[in-house]
Amino acid sequence: ELIGELPTMQKLWQQLAAQATLVGAPVWEALDILAGLPLITPATSEAFVPQMVNLDLVDGVSFKKGCYPGQEIVARMKYLGKLKRRMYLARCGAASSCPAPGTHVQISEAGASNNVGMVIHSRPAHDGGCYLLATLDIERAQQSIHLEGHPDWILKLMELPYAVDELQERS
Repeated sequence: ELIGELPTMQKLWQQLAAQATLVGAPVWEALDILAGLPLITPATSEAFVPQMVNLDLVDGVSFKKGCYPGQEIVARMKYLGKLKRRMYLARCGAASSCPAPGTHVQISEAGASNNVGMVIHSRPAHDGGCYLLATLDIERAQQSIHLEGHPDWILKLMELPYAVDELQERS
């Protein structure tokens, strides 16, 4: 993102356009997904505490200052609680369309599907399928997981570009 005076930005735009390919918001959002940066939408706005979507790992929440709704719960989770879900980066190569935010992630056990997480955001991958960020039960994330209603749409977990202590302890 560039911010500046209009004449300067117009000149810079012309220089960049001569050598770069113009892409839209879906590509930007896919890059955010690959960077492990969540986009919270109305469908998921009250579903997570900041730590569940890794905001504590990317300096997206402060534990030292500020006053905001839910601050006590967020601080209690950091200092006293044990986090049961974290955000994971995944790819679904079989998906013919990307899942909507709020779609459940499931595992199949004894012939039944059980919810183990929720899609935060997803976008098409450059070579088919889609990339997505989802919160998953840490204890069950390494099992074969799939999207709700699509047991053949298996999710393949990918490595996030930053360290997640809870995940490394289980590797």
